[in-house]
Amino acid sequence: MMRTKLILIILSVAVLVLAALFFVSPPGLIKSGGEKKLFPRISWDDDDVRAGESVNFTLSGVPEGSNVTWTFTDISWNSGNFTMYGIRVNAEFVFSAVYRVEAVVREGEKEGRDSAEVSVKNPDEKGTFDMSIGTWERVGGVYQAEGSGVLLGPSITYPEIYLVISLQRVTGVVTGNVTISHQNEVLYTGESSEAAVRGSVELRFHATPEELAGDRAEEGYGQEGLDMNIILTGAGVADSVVSIYIELYY
Repeated sequence: MMRTKLILIILSVAVLVLAALFFVSPPGLIKSGGEKKLFPRISWDDDDVRAGESVNFTLSGVPEGSNVTWTFTDISWNSGNFTMYGIRVNAEFVFSAVYRVEAVVREGEKEGRDSAEVSVKNPDEKGTFDMSIGTWERVGGVYQAEGSGVLLGPSITYPEIYLVISLQRVTGVVTGNVTISHQNEVLYTGESSEAAVRGSVELRFHATPEELAGDRAEEGYGQEGLDMNIILTGAGVADSVVSIYIELYY
């Protein structure tokens, strides 16, 4: 009986000692078999990261004063990497790309690491677009007008284009055809048809960066610009007023 009580006492003391060791361990530091293991976690202050902006990165789950090395690697264009140090760092991404972020923390001879991917988008910069629609000409039983112009933007990468064509004083159905090209290579074609409501029609088009990249995904267009052509067709449009609104994001 005494032997059983002694065993129970020894087990109780062992449990208390283990519990004490667990609670006095620094945050993120778990001791197992005399070996320290770190389990850090990367976080940053904004998921909507834009090129040219500064982003705060933090490594949690590690003791204050730990030796932390950050490596930021461009995995979109393979254009290199940069390194920073500290539990908290502030990084500025110059170009839009997907970056692999890796943090390595060392505590004595032991270490832990975490990694994440950060997608850096182009800043919301509007490009310029100058064009007008020509006069309506009768073609068969309908009227047709055409316009063309050049899209210019501030970046060498690929834009995202939102185009809205508004017509006033119209009746019936109006159809718009839009073509975007570069040096005679057609990158995007879109068609939209809408019936007039109270004398008005809005035709909307959206060209994505993936569509406009074509086969030049690693080259870009520089400052050459993109050519846009618009053709409008309708039966009750002879006296209409046309306006064009475009958002060109890089």
